[in-house]
Amino acid sequence: MPITTTPPPGVMERIRAKSLAPSPRNTFEWGLVPLAERERAFFSATVEDTRFLAIAKQAVEDIVGGNDYSASARAKLRAVLDAAGYQAAEEDEGGLKDLRSRQRLDLILKTNTEQLLGYAKWKRDNEDEYIDDWPCQELYRLESRAIPRNWQKRWTDAGGKLYGGGRMIARRDSPIWSAISRFGAPYPPFDFGSGMDVRDIDRDEAEALGIIKATEHLQPPPDNGPNASLAATAPDTPDVQQWIHSTFGDLAKVEDGHIVYQAQAFEDFYHQAVALSKTLRTMTPADQVTAMAPTFSLGQPTAQTVKMIQQAVGTDTTGWELVVDLQHVYHAARKHGQPDLMHPGSGEGSKKKGVALTLDDFRALPAIWHFPTKSKAGKQPSHFGKPNPSGGPSTFALSADILGDIWMGEFFLDVSAKKLGFGTAYKNK
Repeated sequence: MPITTTPPPGVMERIRAKSLAPSPRNTFEWGLVPLAERERAFFSATVEDTRFLAIAKQAVEDIVGGNDYSASARAKLRAVLDAAGYQAAEEDEGGLKDLRSRQRLDLILKTNTEQLLGYAKWKRDNEDEYIDDWPCQELYRLESRAIPRNWQKRWTDAGGKLYGGGRMIARRDSPIWSAISRFGAPYPPFDFGSGMDVRDIDRDEAEALGIIKATEHLQPPPDNGPNASLAATAPDTPDVQQWIHSTFGDLAKVEDGHIVYQAQAFEDFYHQAVALSKTLRTMTPADQVTAMAPTFSLGQPTAQTVKMIQQAVGTDTTGWELVVDLQHVYHAARKHGQPDLMHPGSGEGSKKKGVALTLDDFRALPAIWHFPTKSKAGKQPSHFGKPNPSGGPSTFALSADILGDIWMGEFFLDVSAKKLGFGTAYKNK
């Protein structure tokens, strides 16, 4: 699929909205994850290193933006693996299971890039006027392969029909497109390194082939973008609601029998804090307290987070809940955000040691919370939270190294309530 200097509409937003998803899942296990959840995640099979994924994601963003930095990205990714002491099994060296291999690194970059561009074309082609004039598409081989897969068999096994000369053509709204895809998406790529693509079939040809009638008009299929509901269904029962809340906090809910992941929810909370800075000084003290009162849950800590917190403060926080309040998001943006964002003199200025936090950094908070790489006890005493009855530390910091920046989040314990709170965030070089 060709790379253009001007990315198609919506592509940059789509890659930026993806959350880093370090996980030991292999390709088969990722295939069991609902499509809409995979669409929101940036991952690679068996990769658990957050920095590796962050660099790969940035490289894909550069490529779809028209700047091909593949060689530079490969070097950076290998450096991350070297620093982590990565060594592939002897029998895997140089192959797809070897994260350092050219073959695996190119697969990560190319597959993610092609999926973004495939989605962009699919979305454009399914607009009302276009889908009516070009209601069908044909699967064809764009690139040759030494050992090509048998796509005609895959097509017919999935219920597709062949036309003159074995052509694989179907309506745009046909389920065949998702059925032939290894990834479950209705647009290319349909498999790793397949070499297959789609081309448009106009209405005249589609009618002549008998695929569509002159009186038929297709409706655009539903989008599976980052704000779509998860493909998984779930009963709206108290036990399911409790499990979803404990796992995702306020980032997900059950709605009309589906698990809905609210990708922009935490971002909206950040924008609320920024907007508040414009009016806060005009409020009475009582109104300020009310305005700062909203809270947002990020759910319970993962096993990895529990381990990190225990190493830092000696407290087992299994089953506790992290609650973020607007007051501390406001504090983090005012103290460590972009210069002058909240008011003149706010943010990380030139005399401060930290790196100014951007909106993307606040978007990363859920990932840092669920997948920290380091932890330490916080400053004692702290103005965050309440004293620890055991006399131990009452605050801790979780961090992750992303693209060379050390992202720190400070949290506090409320031992009596078995809750965790967000204090502030900052980045260091």
